[in-house]
Amino acid sequence: MNIYFDVDDTLVTWDHRLRPHVHAVFERLRHDGHAIYVWSGRGKRWEVVGRHALGPWVVTCHEKPLEDHHAQLAVLGVNPAPDFVVDDHYAVVRAFGGYWIAPPRLPFEQDQQMWRVYDAVLRCVAHRTAGHHSDLFIARWDQP
Repeated sequence: MNIYFDVDDTLVTWDHRLRPHVHAVFERLRHDGHAIYVWSGRGKRWEVVGRHALGPWVVTCHEKPLEDHHAQLAVLGVNPAPDFVVDDHYAVVRAFGGYWIAPPRLPFEQDQQMWRVYDAVLRCVAHRTAGHHSDLFIARWDQP
């Protein structure tokens, strides 16, 4: 799958810290055969990819559509289209399907949201493999 990760409050905190377990989850996702993309409503965030050494796993960065999501993909040059998104904004997850992630919480070192993302990807793959080919799969965070 083509998995698109938002940046702010998804991969990094308000003070630019990388959320716990990003490297391990990205490694597993790539090992499982998924392509990882980073996108943001603030433009292509290569500086975040570089600062946090995410380059080995990230295919490329894109600007994220903030409205009229599907139509804006072509306008913004987002290709390929996302199969699964990880975002703290529900509207984006609802538009494409994926995982609605909780913002990082304290104590920061105990944040397990990235592992919940990985579990949601596995559930989505199993859902589609079982013949449920709906275009939309939404997993919602429910615990800190």
